[in-house]
Amino acid sequence: MCNLIEPRYIPSTEHVVVDEKDILAIEVIVGSDRPYKCPDSLSKEKSKRTGKSYYIRKLSSTIAANPDDERRLFEVSSRTPFDCRIHPYAKLDDIRSILIYEYLSRIDSDERENAMTRDIRNIYRNLKIIGNPPHDDRPINAGLMFFNEKPDAFIEGARIEIVEKPDPTGEGMIETVFDGPLDLQLQGAIDYLRNHVIRTMTLKTPDSPIADRISSYPLAALEEILSNAVYHKDYSIPEPVTVIVTRDRISVLSLPGPDKSITDQDIETFNMSSTRYRNARIGDLLKHRGLAEKRGTGIPTILKSLKSNGSEPPVFETDPDRTFFRVTIKIHDRFVPSDDESMPLVPNDVGVGLDESILNLMGRHDSLSMRELTEELGYSRNASNVYGTVRRMVESGILEYTHPEKMRSRHQRIRLKRN
Repeated sequence: MCNLIEPRYIPSTEHVVVDEKDILAIEVIVGSDRPYKCPDSLSKEKSKRTGKSYYIRKLSSTIAANPDDERRLFEVSSRTPFDCRIHPYAKLDDIRSILIYEYLSRIDSDERENAMTRDIRNIYRNLKIIGNPPHDDRPINAGLMFFNEKPDAFIEGARIEIVEKPDPTGEGMIETVFDGPLDLQLQGAIDYLRNHVIRTMTLKTPDSPIADRISSYPLAALEEILSNAVYHKDYSIPEPVTVIVTRDRISVLSLPGPDKSITDQDIETFNMSSTRYRNARIGDLLKHRGLAEKRGTGIPTILKSLKSNGSEPPVFETDPDRTFFRVTIKIHDRFVPSDDESMPLVPNDVGVGLDESILNLMGRHDSLSMRELTEELGYSRNASNVYGTVRRMVESGILEYTHPEKMRSRHQRIRLKRN
């Protein structure tokens, strides 16, 4: 199959065993010789008649590229995506092995165990977060954004900011910044919106035993909007993804806007797709975490979620030069505050409740593994907010690792800081 691709392309393959079944895992990442052609048919007779074509994604479909699409393919292929570029000033040890281990744990990868015994550089290669030889001693930008505790120090603007404005004048405004590994930023921002912004209401009707539940904002729509903003942002622009929460709406702003191949009519009709692939490696790493689909299903999911909740369709905004993209969803009619009612303020102390729960739990145990800790707390084993809170409590001197010199040890546990 690889020999039929022009120019020849060899993907990354790995043999794994799942539920006692042999599985060949194939990962296809951006190739240095893109774009690639493939046969229109695998039948030898048909392939002689039809030849080879470039194929692109249009929403959830794969179609042969027309001449305009081919021209844009070659334009975008002439440059390396920003997230796949080697960072000019970063070193290999700027990739933190503990963050690699935590990421592999969150995606439940067998590589997590291999990371304890194999050369860590092999793990970096498998994750495609370092350059190709002879530059394999340097991390790429995506590697720093996912596996450094302060990616904003290398790539300015690699963070998410949520700004709550209960009053148009800015009085009482609350700003919450989410930094750290990009997947944890995204998960943390989503968790914050779910726990501190979204409200729910149960509606009962006399002629039905089943009660309906509606939300001020449907979580699935917000997840897709924020994930798309993080995925499609141009990280060479030193501005964060910004979420503005006001009395009656939420707006998500990212830079730049959609590609100019997407017309204004496409934007108005929510028929947005592009052949320009920005942040290919970020998309792959988010997809492994279940935070991005990469199948053109984001906008349909947003529309479906809003409709099911009884909310208005989203509003997409950009300018003629496509320098920004803003997505706004309005609060459900049932939750619109009256003129004399202020927007509910949320305390700027995200994670305090979780801190206290962890402290109470650790006070009853000599030490716990991360798996035991998350299970005791009632979270999923791969709960990103627990990992982030524990790491912050370690940095603050509240908790400590039992084997700080061997962060990837299978015997690693967490305990209260000892003097």
